[in-house]
Amino acid sequence: MKPRDSSQNPPPNADLDEAVAYWIMRLSAKDCTDTERRVFENWLAQHPLHQQRYDQAQAQWQAMEAFKTMRFPEREAALRYRATKKTRYFPLATAATVVLALGLTAFDADGWLGSWETYQTEKGGHSSVLLADGSRVELNTESEIQVHFNHWQRHVELIRGEAFFSVAHNAARPFKVQAGVGIIEDIGTQFEVFLKENQQVLVAVEEGSVSVTTSQTQELVAGQQLLYADSGEFSKPTPEEISALTAWRQGQLRFNNRKLADVLEEIGRYHDIRIHVSDPKLAKLAVSGVFKTHNLQGMMNAITLTLPVAGRYENANTIVLEPR
Repeated sequence: MKPRDSSQNPPPNADLDEAVAYWIMRLSAKDCTDTERRVFENWLAQHPLHQQRYDQAQAQWQAMEAFKTMRFPEREAALRYRATKKTRYFPLATAATVVLALGLTAFDADGWLGSWETYQTEKGGHSSVLLADGSRVELNTESEIQVHFNHWQRHVELIRGEAFFSVAHNAARPFKVQAGVGIIEDIGTQFEVFLKENQQVLVAVEEGSVSVTTSQTQELVAGQQLLYADSGEFSKPTPEEISALTAWRQGQLRFNNRKLADVLEEIGRYHDIRIHVSDPKLAKLAVSGVFKTHNLQGMMNAITLTLPVAGRYENANTIVLEPR
């Protein structure tokens, strides 16, 4: 029987993280052979977890650039170990010893470096994401968040759009949401954060309380709302029930005596179409009702039936509302 070439496989007693580290380094090595690459492909196919863990580690390896040349005790110990052990099992570069010293678990959601994830929705989209700590985030249309969890804290940045947070409270690991110039910190709660196109941020609390900090700090409790601009100044938004603000979670838009101009702007967030009025006076008409976010035609029919306006398509992407 042909003897096993140990240079083409991890050691027989290597655990999954060690095997992943081995393959990351072998595949990036200049002397990696075609035979090794075939062995790697076979290894990937052995179990779904191999592919999943390798993909995670590969992404984490890219995030490690800043640490690959740092000097710290664990790295020095790993280098000394490599110098005294004459083995071909782990002919790893200096940078690889950093990963082995830290351990891939450093990139877990509760590890030292933590994990980074990005979630987003397209126009008209709606998604619900269960985070590693048991918290849940719902994303409205055209929204994006970046999540960074580590051993000390849980941090979410709202890049654009609107999100509803149901937080699993943990006093030892604060849950903070960054939106615009402000930080919203959970104090055991469910809350809404909406980063508007004009960079104003609306915060509304459905349950529990949050602390909102910009250049100043204010605590909000259930039923309260706050608006802040990119200057950091706080202001009170137009009074609106929390259930109406978060109706998008049920696929609805709820309006109570809202100006037609505001309603049309809100509808435009969900559909690739421009709707405008031909007469500025029409923009001030009041709209009330409950509409389904995905049903553009239904919303337009309701508006033209209840208001003295008629709609026409100016082109495939533009609707004009005119006096009827």
